[in-house]
Amino acid sequence: MQSRLDDLRAGLAKDDAVKVDLDDAKSPVADALAPYEDIQFGIEAIDKHTADVTALRSRFAASVREDEHRAIMSDLDGIMLATRREGRSIKKKLDGLMAENAAYLAKNPASTSGQMRENLLASHAARFQKSMQAFQDATTAFNDAVKTRIARQAKIVKPDITDEEMEQVVQGGNPSAILQDAMSAGDGEMTETMRQIEEKHQKMLEIEQGVKELQELFNDMAVLVDLQGETLNVIERNVAETKSYAHQGETSLQKAEVYQASARKKKMIILLILMIIVALCILYFFGPWG
Repeated sequence: MQSRLDDLRAGLAKDDAVKVDLDDAKSPVADALAPYEDIQFGIEAIDKHTADVTALRSRFAASVREDEHRAIMSDLDGIMLATRREGRSIKKKLDGLMAENAAYLAKNPASTSGQMRENLLASHAARFQKSMQAFQDATTAFNDAVKTRIARQAKIVKPDITDEEMEQVVQGGNPSAILQDAMSAGDGEMTETMRQIEEKHQKMLEIEQGVKELQELFNDMAVLVDLQGETLNVIERNVAETKSYAHQGETSLQKAEVYQASARKKKMIILLILMIIVALCILYFFGPWG
């Protein structure tokens, strides 16, 4: 989705009648747009992180080598850390802009520039929320791939494992407790497989914790988007009412013009009748028969 920033830049570039230099710090439009450049870059970075996580999930699902699994999950750690850092930074900037807009609107109520600021904030907040949701979905999908691999390895350690036991291995806090009996009779290969299960299980819990942190940030953004949505609804209602008043005024003006035309027509008719009467009187009194 193309950002509102790009839309406004493109619109201003096409309109020859509007001479605004976006690099001019004195321009109100430039002042409104400038803070969103960093936000836009941050959102694009999160979108890239989402694509990277999706690619890592495909590699993880296709790989059978444990060293590659470790490398993939290490890469995921770095991506999640960078995304959380980027997300918090964007959220802080949006919160600051929300406070600035409130102060600006208090001084400039119902102004066009104020509406533009609100629209910019709402569109970027919604875009950020959408990007965070996509990243969260990609991370959850990766975690599901880890769970699938854990279940597959648990089946190797304990072929007769029940569905309930499998659920405890995947979702519980200690998979070795469920697989202990099988491990007692197992060999060194089974021990290594169990170690791999525990390692993946720990990583799965870390991913879930990261997803929870992202969810908190996502929920905060949902509140911001809702607040901005209410503000935009008020703006839209004001615009609609203004258009309605303008339409009513135009209709009244048209009626007034029709009334004026009718009045002028009546005056012309009366004047014409008077002129005819005067002409007849002149002919009557001063004509040859008078």
